[in-house]
Amino acid sequence: MKQFHMKGNKMLEDLHEGVFAGLSFQWIFVEDTNVRTIHPSALLHSMEVIMDLTIGDSGLEEFPFQLLPKFRRLKGLSLYGNLLTSVPALQTDTLEMLDLSMNNISRLEGNEWATPSLKNFNLSSNSLSSVPALKIDSLEILDLSRNEITRLEVNRLAMPKLMILDLSRNSLASVPAMKMQSLERLNLSLNIWLNRVEEDGWATPNLKSIDLSGNSLTSVPILKIDSLEKLDVGSNDINLWEKNGWGAPRLKNLCLSWNSLTQVPALKMDSLEILDLGFNKITRLEENGWSTPNLKSLYISYNPLAMLPSAVIKDLKKLEVFSCEKCNLGPTLPCGFLEFRSNALKTVSLILSGISILEPGAITGLKADTGVYLDNNNITTLDERIFRSILGVILPGDGILSLNGEPLLKKPHIYPHEVS
Repeated sequence: MKQFHMKGNKMLEDLHEGVFAGLSFQWIFVEDTNVRTIHPSALLHSMEVIMDLTIGDSGLEEFPFQLLPKFRRLKGLSLYGNLLTSVPALQTDTLEMLDLSMNNISRLEGNEWATPSLKNFNLSSNSLSSVPALKIDSLEILDLSRNEITRLEVNRLAMPKLMILDLSRNSLASVPAMKMQSLERLNLSLNIWLNRVEEDGWATPNLKSIDLSGNSLTSVPILKIDSLEKLDVGSNDINLWEKNGWGAPRLKNLCLSWNSLTQVPALKMDSLEILDLGFNKITRLEENGWSTPNLKSLYISYNPLAMLPSAVIKDLKKLEVFSCEKCNLGPTLPCGFLEFRSNALKTVSLILSGISILEPGAITGLKADTGVYLDNNNITTLDERIFRSILGVILPGDGILSLNGEPLLKKPHIYPHEVS
């Protein structure tokens, strides 16, 4: 037989000797039971063939880890959702994935691990108070999220091939400069006490993504990481953005939404493609010196803008999405208010922006496939001079003019079947 599957049997409290009646399995799955112990001989007949062993959500208090060297083909071991409190140094030549999440583990024996094939180690949702001092040369993914870690000691991570490190939902207060040659993705989100990130001294030549969202940062960390492509510092307490010193020449995606910024300095970031400034308190964007020639998406919705950065928008020759919802743009959009010069423009969203009147030429540069969203404003009349020019551009393609939720008092007289 190849597989054994048991789920939801609350009567089962232990896997005793002879429970499998001498049968061997390549795959054993036991979940949602009351299994607390496993007799070492229960798995005896499967040792030569088993490839995947799962005992999850079952109240397991201990596991015969000392048997792992005898499992000749075991690649995956999942013991999630149990009551394990400690883990010894493991020895197994074949294991590639180890899931010990959702236990009560507070201690790992760091020395003498011999797991030359282990690539993915999940220790999330445990009771670790510090980063375990593991030395696993083969490890590529380490999940330490949802623990009680208060300090990040970089020298404890002796993992030369580690690419993904998740430390989200811990109790970190600061982040030192990391020194990890292979690291590509670092998640430090939702450490609610985290208010400081060391900006200099990072030695992470392959790091592409850092998530620092949901913390307590008060200023934008100006990280000097040449390889960085994505930085998320949304949902912090950021109210300060320094102009100078930005050192991420490959940064493509920058998220600063849900902060307390009131102003944004002129950005000079040739690589930037996505900029999210939504849900701040921004009244103005500095236009002089702004240079983001590859910007494709600009989100500045839900900000009390005193004026739109028209000069910036004109220079965005690759812009695809412009979202400025609920930005108090009204009551009148004057001629030349939005002048797009991008042939790739797909979306212009001005929803909930208090607009009553659009003057002729208020929005220009639309393309045949552009979606224009003016929903939930205060427009009461469809002026033919204005809307004919918009519809005349988008009708040949798949463009959209959306006026949902408008308090229109007069019926439109031009192309009414094309207005959503």
